Amino acid sequence: MRRLPTLLGLALLLLTALSAPALAAQRARADVGEIQTTTSRIRGLAATEPVPTVPLSRDDLRALLLAELDDDWMRAHLARKQTAWIVLGMLPPGFDLQASLRAAQGDQVLGFYRTQDRTMYVLDDDGAASSPLRDVVLAHEYTHALQDQHFGLDQVLPYPPPNGDFDLARLALLEGDATATMLSYAEATLSAEQLEQLGAVDGSFEHSALDNLPAALRAELTFPYVEGTAFVYSMSATGTINSVFRRPPVSTEQILHPSRYFASEQPRMIDVPDLAGRLGDGWRHAGGDVMGELDLRAMLGEWIAIPRATIAADGWDGDRWELYLDAQQRPALVLETSWDGVEHAHEFFDAFSAAQRARYGGAAVAREAPSEMEIAAPEGWWRMQAADDRVLILFAPHPEALHALQTALAAPAEAQE
Repeated sequence: MRRLPTLLGLALLLLTALSAPALAAQRARADVGEIQTTTSRIRGLAATEPVPTVPLSRDDLRALLLAELDDDWMRAHLARKQTAWIVLGMLPPGFDLQASLRAAQGDQVLGFYRTQDRTMYVLDDDGAASSPLRDVVLAHEYTHALQDQHFGLDQVLPYPPPNGDFDLARLALLEGDATATMLSYAEATLSAEQLEQLGAVDGSFEHSALDNLPAALRAELTFPYVEGTAFVYSMSATGTINSVFRRPPVSTEQILHPSRYFASEQPRMIDVPDLAGRLGDGWRHAGGDVMGELDLRAMLGEWIAIPRATIAADGWDGDRWELYLDAQQRPALVLETSWDGVEHAHEFFDAFSAAQRARYGGAAVAREAPSEMEIAAPEGWWRMQAADDRVLILFAPHPEALHALQTALAAPAEAQE
């Protein structure tokens, strides 16, 4: 799979914790062909062609995975996401997103399926290769090969994706399906004692690579495996999951609320014009993205109680953020959000205002009204405004740039061009 969360997913970390010698010694290594046959039967998809399996050393396997982070689009995407998330308080100042993700991969991966050559790569290591851990990981990755053969992973998960929220939703379908199949494989092939140990792995999280990452990033990385699996189970209860692959979800909202997938609720597309020219000399547009319900919930959850953050992010209808950088690389940010009605919009506005108070303290509030707030923070100025079913959030390094953003967004569309 050509996606970083595949390398760092919760399921894989859960399985990595099972590699204790006592567990590894309980069961002889299963033949790769046997694993594929059993997985195919459990998933209900027959292979249409053989899937080559290539053993690699740990260093070579990790190097091949790290190469997925080194294309131009991924580097630019992670750079702008890092800056935007630091502004929004989702990452600490100075956090290096790409370096942290690369470091977190470590030695966690035992195997993966690569769409470019339709091949499975596995760790060539006697300790790992002789354990049920390796077999279950192969079942997970072979499910991706079956998905590719029947539905075309490049179609389900286009690269580059149209936006990050869309990408997470599609990943949740793919990884949820593979994790559900993996768990069924484990139940069908592992002993009762092994399954009991599998269920007791939760306590190992405190030593996992995910624990060293900020909460918002952990939420994104675990989402395809946790919420994705729950989504797949809800789909399977109402019919074949294969039909979902023919009409895949398009937002994390649909994953979090399967009824909205069935209702075909589509995100509202929001267009924020390029305002770099209105900010003055030296400013440039650095790109943008969609946060979606999941990331907005994670953003709020950094500063207010998770239950309130969850409620406030519910009712999401669409959003778009755009990032601008001046000559000194100081950021300005526009985040426009749309909600399922005025009540939901004001609920989010109130929650975001509370989060900003928690982040900066009440003394930072420069101006406040029922539907407006301005904050003078150490790193810059914020303005939040709720109007009808929209909430607009602006950030700039100084009041003049903030006023320029506000004036530009209030101007007629033809004046912004």
